[in-house]
Amino acid sequence: FTAKVYPYVLTGVGYNNAFAVCMDTATSVASFWKTTTGGTTWSKVTGVLNSASSFADGVMFWDSGKGFCYGDPVSSEFEIYTTNDSGATWTAVPGTNIPDPAPASEYGYNGSYCTSIVSGGIGFFLTNAGRVFKTTDYGLTWSVTPAAPFTSIPATGKIYAADANYIIIANFDTASSAYVWKYTANGGTTWQALTPTGSFYTYQMCYVPGTTNMFVSTSPDIQTATGVSYSNDGGLNWTDFADTILMNGLEKIQCLGVGFYN
Repeated sequence: FTAKVYPYVLTGVGYNNAFAVCMDTATSVASFWKTTTGGTTWSKVTGVLNSASSFADGVMFWDSGKGFCYGDPVSSEFEIYTTNDSGATWTAVPGTNIPDPAPASEYGYNGSYCTSIVSGGIGFFLTNAGRVFKTTDYGLTWSVTPAAPFTSIPATGKIYAADANYIIIANFDTASSAYVWKYTANGGTTWQALTPTGSFYTYQMCYVPGTTNMFVSTSPDIQTATGVSYSNDGGLNWTDFADTILMNGLEKIQCLGVGFYN
């Protein structure tokens, strides 16, 4: 990457292979990149999310073979591609398999926290219209949740899912400069306000695969809160990890990204 191209989303597929959605900080153009050399060299992915009209948003892989990438609408259809061979080839999802964008210039967000996947081909991404797009077949077909969690246009957002039905989502409220959190336990038919108790850190979060409803949250913000905590009830109650590695004397250390394999 050059100094002006900043990776917003980074997804590893193997020891040497990875994909990234990047933003040019000088031109504000987003693009889709790959490496097959463990990051030594990078190149744009040919013919995928890199046309003059494209604006890349995200890329996720369920395993070493199956994944999807997506970008803002082109010709009134969200630009989505799937792969079954670790990204060696990509197939465009037909517009008939994707809900139409909302009339008010709906688009996606690029950031690792704007997309969420769950094993078995389940995946989600959110949009500036407050809607949640969902797939249950490895990205081949898409729908929107029956209800949108937010009616106002989010400045940006975050989404984390435990399965096809349990989803946590946040909308950044510019008036309060804070995230407003909601969750659904029925696949988005209804949404409820998430008012967690305990040490809930909002910087980064992930679901722990293989659990019923366990999430882990982190924060590196030395001005407000630092640390890492866990919830076993879908984010309603949070407890700090009591581990000497995560403590520096009596102060919790800064924690940034988080990911769990199982």
